Amino acid sequence: MIAAIGLFICLSALIAWCYFQWMFRPYRLDLFRHRMFMVRDRLFDEAAKGRLDFGSAVYRQTRELLNTYIRFAHRFSTSYLLAAIFSPAPVPQTLGDGIFKFINEINELPPESRDLVVKTLVNAHRELMSYCMATSLTLRLIWCIVKSYSLLRNYLKQTTLFEVIWFVKSIESPLNVSEIFTAQKNFCGDQIDIVLSAR
Repeated sequence: MIAAIGLFICLSALIAWCYFQWMFRPYRLDLFRHRMFMVRDRLFDEAAKGRLDFGSAVYRQTRELLNTYIRFAHRFSTSYLLAAIFSPAPVPQTLGDGIFKFINEINELPPESRDLVVKTLVNAHRELMSYCMATSLTLRLIWCIVKSYSLLRNYLKQTTLFEVIWFVKSIESPLNVSEIFTAQKNFCGDQIDIVLSAR
Protein backbone atom coordinates (compact mmCIF):
# COMPACT_ATOMS: atom_id res chain seq x y z
CA MET A 1 0.00 0.00 0.00
CA ILE A 2 2.78 2.43 0.94
CA ALA A 3 4.68 1.54 -2.24
CA ALA A 4 1.58 2.24 -4.33
CA ILE A 5 1.11 5.63 -2.67
CA GLY A 6 4.79 6.48 -3.23
CA LEU A 7 4.52 5.45 -6.88
CA PHE A 8 1.38 7.58 -7.30
CA ILE A 9 3.11 10.61 -5.77
CA CYS A 10 6.16 10.17 -8.02
CA LEU A 11 4.02 9.84 -11.15
CA SER A 12 1.96 12.87 -10.15
CA ALA A 13 5.10 14.93 -9.60
CA LEU A 14 6.50 13.78 -12.96
CA ILE A 15 3.28 14.70 -14.78
CA ALA A 16 3.17 18.09 -13.05
CA TRP A 17 6.80 18.77 -13.99
CA CYS A 18 6.22 17.80 -17.63
CA TYR A 19 3.14 20.02 -17.78
CA PHE A 20 5.05 22.94 -16.25
CA GLN A 21 8.12 22.50 -18.44
CA TRP A 22 6.57 21.76 -21.85
CA MET A 23 3.12 23.32 -21.68
CA PHE A 24 2.93 26.09 -19.10
CA ARG A 25 6.34 27.70 -19.75
CA PRO A 26 5.85 27.99 -23.57
CA TYR A 27 2.38 29.41 -22.96
CA ARG A 28 3.78 31.93 -20.47
CA LEU A 29 6.54 32.88 -22.93
CA ASP A 30 4.02 33.58 -25.69
CA LEU A 31 1.86 35.54 -23.25
CA PHE A 32 4.84 37.66 -22.16
CA ARG A 33 5.78 38.47 -25.76
CA HIS A 34 2.17 39.29 -26.57
CA ARG A 35 1.98 41.72 -23.64
CA MET A 36 5.29 43.30 -24.61
CA PHE A 37 3.95 43.82 -28.14
CA MET A 38 0.94 45.54 -26.57
CA VAL A 39 3.22 47.82 -24.51
CA ARG A 40 5.25 48.67 -27.61
CA ASP A 41 2.16 49.30 -29.73
CA ARG A 42 0.70 51.55 -27.03
CA LEU A 43 3.91 53.57 -27.01
CA PHE A 44 3.73 53.91 -30.81
CA ASP A 45 0.07 54.98 -30.69
CA GLU A 46 0.76 57.64 -28.06
CA ALA A 47 3.77 58.89 -30.02
CA ALA A 48 1.58 59.10 -33.14
CA LYS A 49 -0.78 61.36 -31.19
CA GLY A 50 2.08 63.76 -30.59
CA ARG A 51 2.90 62.91 -26.98
CA LEU A 52 6.44 61.83 -27.91
CA ASP A 53 8.69 62.64 -30.86
CA PHE A 54 9.45 59.64 -33.09
CA GLY A 55 12.87 61.07 -33.84
CA SER A 56 13.91 61.53 -30.22
CA ALA A 57 16.66 59.40 -28.72
CA VAL A 58 14.37 58.45 -25.82
CA TYR A 59 11.77 56.95 -28.14
CA ARG A 60 14.37 55.00 -30.10
CA GLN A 61 16.05 53.61 -26.97
CA THR A 62 12.75 52.73 -25.31
CA ARG A 63 11.55 50.92 -28.42
CA GLU A 64 14.93 49.16 -28.72
CA LEU A 65 14.65 48.01 -25.11
CA LEU A 66 11.17 46.59 -25.72
CA ASN A 67 12.38 44.80 -28.86
CA THR A 68 15.25 43.30 -26.86
CA TYR A 69 12.83 41.94 -24.27
CA ILE A 70 10.69 40.42 -27.00
CA ARG A 71 13.63 38.90 -28.87
CA PHE A 72 15.46 37.41 -25.88
CA ALA A 73 12.44 36.57 -23.74
CA HIS A 74 13.30 32.87 -23.81
CA ARG A 75 16.56 33.59 -21.97
CA PHE A 76 15.00 35.43 -19.05
CA SER A 77 14.49 33.59 -15.78
CA THR A 78 14.59 34.28 -12.06
CA SER A 79 18.09 32.80 -11.75
CA TYR A 80 19.24 34.93 -14.71
CA LEU A 81 17.93 38.12 -13.10
CA LEU A 82 19.43 37.27 -9.70
CA ALA A 83 22.78 36.52 -11.33
CA ALA A 84 22.64 39.83 -13.20
CA ILE A 85 21.81 41.75 -10.02
CA PHE A 86 24.29 40.11 -7.66
CA SER A 87 27.01 39.29 -10.17
CA PRO A 88 30.42 40.55 -9.05
CA ALA A 89 31.34 41.37 -12.65
CA PRO A 90 31.81 45.15 -13.03
CA VAL A 91 29.46 47.08 -15.26
CA PRO A 92 31.23 48.42 -18.38
CA GLN A 93 31.80 52.16 -18.25
CA THR A 94 30.08 52.70 -21.58
CA LEU A 95 26.98 50.84 -20.42
CA GLY A 96 26.79 52.81 -17.18
CA ASP A 97 27.25 56.10 -19.00
CA GLY A 98 24.53 55.11 -21.49
CA ILE A 99 22.06 54.33 -18.69
CA PHE A 100 22.67 57.63 -16.91
CA LYS A 101 22.42 59.49 -20.20
CA PHE A 102 19.11 57.78 -20.95
CA ILE A 103 17.75 58.73 -17.50
CA ASN A 104 18.84 62.35 -17.93
CA GLU A 105 17.19 62.51 -21.35
CA ILE A 106 13.95 61.23 -19.84
CA ASN A 107 14.08 63.88 -17.11
CA GLU A 108 14.56 66.59 -19.72
CA LEU A 109 11.37 65.65 -21.59
CA PRO A 110 8.13 67.60 -21.20
CA PRO A 111 5.94 66.28 -18.35
CA GLU A 112 3.48 64.54 -20.67
CA SER A 113 6.21 62.78 -22.65
CA ARG A 114 8.14 61.91 -19.50
CA ASP A 115 5.08 60.32 -17.90
CA LEU A 116 4.46 58.28 -21.06
CA VAL A 117 8.02 56.89 -21.15
CA VAL A 118 8.09 56.15 -17.42
CA LYS A 119 4.73 54.38 -17.59
CA THR A 120 5.95 52.33 -20.56
CA LEU A 121 9.12 51.28 -18.76
CA VAL A 122 7.24 50.43 -15.58
CA ASN A 123 4.74 48.25 -17.48
CA ALA A 124 7.54 46.50 -19.38
CA HIS A 125 9.53 45.65 -16.26
CA ARG A 126 6.42 44.62 -14.37
CA GLU A 127 5.59 42.15 -17.13
CA LEU A 128 9.18 40.93 -17.09
CA MET A 129 9.12 40.29 -13.34
CA SER A 130 5.73 38.60 -13.59
CA TYR A 131 7.01 36.31 -16.35
CA CYS A 132 10.17 35.35 -14.46
CA MET A 133 8.26 34.60 -11.27
CA ALA A 134 5.57 32.61 -13.08
CA THR A 135 8.09 30.41 -14.91
CA SER A 136 10.23 29.68 -11.84
CA LEU A 137 9.49 26.19 -10.51
CA THR A 138 11.10 26.99 -7.17
CA LEU A 139 8.97 30.10 -6.65
CA ARG A 140 5.90 28.15 -7.71
CA LEU A 141 6.57 25.51 -5.04
CA ILE A 142 7.18 28.19 -2.43
CA TRP A 143 3.94 29.91 -3.46
CA CYS A 144 2.00 26.63 -3.13
CA ILE A 145 3.43 26.02 0.35
CA VAL A 146 2.67 29.57 1.51
CA LYS A 147 -0.83 29.44 0.02
CA SER A 148 -1.56 26.07 1.64
CA TYR A 149 -0.31 27.35 4.99
CA SER A 150 -2.46 30.46 4.67
CA LEU A 151 -5.59 28.45 3.84
CA LEU A 152 -4.93 26.03 6.71
CA ARG A 153 -4.35 28.91 9.11
CA ASN A 154 -7.57 30.65 8.08
CA TYR A 155 -9.48 27.40 8.49
CA LEU A 156 -8.05 26.78 11.96
CA LYS A 157 -8.99 30.31 12.99
CA GLN A 158 -12.61 29.52 12.14
CA THR A 159 -12.51 26.14 13.84
CA THR A 160 -12.97 25.96 17.60
CA LEU A 161 -10.95 23.64 19.78
CA PHE A 162 -14.11 21.75 20.57
CA GLU A 163 -14.76 21.01 16.88
CA VAL A 164 -11.24 19.62 16.44
CA ILE A 165 -11.44 17.36 19.50
CA TRP A 166 -14.97 16.32 18.63
CA PHE A 167 -13.81 15.30 15.15
CA VAL A 168 -10.88 13.29 16.54
CA LYS A 169 -13.04 11.56 19.15
CA SER A 170 -15.80 10.82 16.64
CA ILE A 171 -13.28 8.89 14.57
CA GLU A 172 -12.21 6.80 17.55
CA SER A 173 -15.72 6.16 18.87
CA PRO A 174 -19.04 7.85 18.02
CA LEU A 175 -20.32 10.23 20.71
CA ASN A 176 -23.92 10.48 21.79
CA VAL A 177 -25.72 13.77 22.26
CA SER A 178 -25.15 14.04 26.01
CA GLU A 179 -21.41 13.43 25.60
CA ILE A 180 -21.26 16.15 22.95
CA PHE A 181 -22.89 18.75 25.19
CA THR A 182 -20.73 17.67 28.12
CA ALA A 183 -17.56 18.02 26.05
CA GLN A 184 -18.64 21.39 24.74
CA LYS A 185 -19.37 22.66 28.23
CA ASN A 186 -15.97 21.50 29.44
CA PHE A 187 -14.16 23.37 26.65
CA CYS A 188 -16.39 26.39 26.28
CA GLY A 189 -17.29 27.00 29.91
CA ASP A 190 -20.49 28.87 30.48
CA GLN A 191 -21.01 29.71 26.79
CA ILE A 192 -23.39 26.76 26.36
CA ASP A 193 -25.54 28.01 29.25
CA ILE A 194 -25.75 31.44 27.59
CA VAL A 195 -26.81 29.87 24.29
CA LEU A 196 -29.45 27.62 25.91
CA SER A 197 -30.87 30.48 28.00
CA ALA A 198 -31.08 32.67 24.88
CA ARG A 199 -33.16 29.99 23.20
